[in-house]
Amino acid sequence: MRVLAIASAANGAMAAMVNNGEVVASVRHAAGHGLPAALPLLIAQLISEAGEPDLVAVVVGPGSFTGLRAGFPWRRALALARMSRWWV
Repeated sequence: MRVLAIASAANGAMAAMVNNGEVVASVRHAAGHGLPAALPLLIAQLISEAGEPDLVAVVVGPGSFTGLRAGFPWRRALALARMSRWWV
């Protein structure tokens, strides 16, 4: 099972694709401004390198409100995008 893990609660952000407990690919955004704009690019890069995830996980904290606000909507957006393909 491929798991996309998103950590955006602390300074900067990191996303990794884990397949059966092994990290297949990872990307990182350095601390600073622009996290909400950088996160979609990180996720797109990761999915293009490692394939589509079966499950999406997000770190819940502790951390900045802005980081959490950036990570959670992407988890939901990826889940909704996957569901919409099932109903087509």
